[in-house]
Amino acid sequence: MTFNSLSAFAQSNDSDLGSFSKSETDMIKSFDSEKDVTSRKNKLNKAIKESKNTKYKNYLEQKVLVETAKSLESDKTNFVSKYENNSKSYSCWYGTGSEQGYNSFGGMLWKFNLRINACADASRVWSGSVQTTWADVFYAGWGYYGETNDRKFAYFGPGYLEYIASRQGLFKACISNNYACVQESRPWVEYHATREGFADYWY
Repeated sequence: MTFNSLSAFAQSNDSDLGSFSKSETDMIKSFDSEKDVTSRKNKLNKAIKESKNTKYKNYLEQKVLVETAKSLESDKTNFVSKYENNSKSYSCWYGTGSEQGYNSFGGMLWKFNLRINACADASRVWSGSVQTTWADVFYAGWGYYGETNDRKFAYFGPGYLEYIASRQGLFKACISNNYACVQESRPWVEYHATREGFADYWY
């Protein structure tokens, strides 16, 4: 999706504001009044992670992509001017990689998810960031205990041909709230965003 189409999407979705609660609407207004781009994106990502309203989260996710594309516009202009590159066709998207755990009967115990944002054109990946991680737990006794500090990295590949991010989660099977735990799993997801807009992941 291009910057222009993202902006149009955001404007068309302003009609959704009436369906949000007062606190959600006030939060959106506070995002828009924040002048620092990095602070604005950090606040948006924090709200996405904490919100339980799917429609509200989707609205905020689109705002993050618009912010990414806006900040990219000035960087792209400078780059094009410096290197006399006239290509201005790039897209922004987000992708999600996940890893699942199963019991011996084939039942899914948990699911660990990693979502990243990226913007790219035919020449390179211009921007990339880890938006969030989250977990789904499907089996009683299992719990999610957050990210570990292992396999936690994000970087651009040689020549900015891809953006690579990795996160690892911690799941435990315990009798009660991290007490007398009998099993644990540490799944990890490595996600690659390429110039073509596709992503592969390993775990």
